[in-house]
Amino acid sequence: MNRSNPMFADKYERGIAMKDSFVSTSLGRVHLRTIGDGPILFLMHSVGNSAFEFDALAPLLADRWQVVSWDMPGHGDSSRPSRFVSLTEFADLAVEIACGLGHGKPVLGGSSVGAAITINAVERHADRLSAIVSIELPISRTGEWWERNWLTVETITTLDDEAEKFGNGRYRKWSPALATRQRIDRAKVGPHQLMQVLWAGREDTDAYQRRIRSIRIPSLFIVGDKGDAPETEEILATLNPNAKLATIEDAGHFPHSDDPAGVAAAILSEIALS
Repeated sequence: MNRSNPMFADKYERGIAMKDSFVSTSLGRVHLRTIGDGPILFLMHSVGNSAFEFDALAPLLADRWQVVSWDMPGHGDSSRPSRFVSLTEFADLAVEIACGLGHGKPVLGGSSVGAAITINAVERHADRLSAIVSIELPISRTGEWWERNWLTVETITTLDDEAEKFGNGRYRKWSPALATRQRIDRAKVGPHQLMQVLWAGREDTDAYQRRIRSIRIPSLFIVGDKGDAPETEEILATLNPNAKLATIEDAGHFPHSDDPAGVAAAILSEIALS
């Protein structure tokens, strides 16, 4: 089944009521997109994308949270780091920004590498967070997997034609509007910065399962049934029986884009306001 999502495909053409702003940080100026009011739900996008990745999801949560999505440093309209940045540094920065926005302890969440940053952050800053949301984190992926597949990763990441073919297989429908948004985002980042973030992810991946075991605050893991983390349903309960899991049907690596209503319902159901 290959359905399109009218809200997602249309949002780039009509625009939605999002506020753009910047904050100054230790890694330079960081671009934020915000909608809603109240407690903070801070969302971090996947590698090569930008804050726009959550434009379909954010309005559906804006009645309960002030939903803030960032351009991670080196992506979108944020400053480019002058050096290699580890996921731990990204995690510390995300918590610094999210907590600095006020409204008590934030909910921290992210997709793919954003999810990896999220579980890195909760290991270090659990006392500063109210809950976490992890979307499409491949929890069984190891450093050995990265080494074995590194040439494929490089090819997909650095060659535009390969990136588009790969992206087409990770969404329900690869629309012209989505393709344009991704070309813009990837052009802003550039191949070298993309690979720097992937190296950061590769060097962090062997800690995923240890970090999940240590989570003691409310946590929700969201996966697409056609995504990159099909093993989550089998493995998650063995790592942390208190973690919640939501599987989005007919969704790929970006369930929040394929089915934003389904992802929003899962978050609203499982993550209580503190």
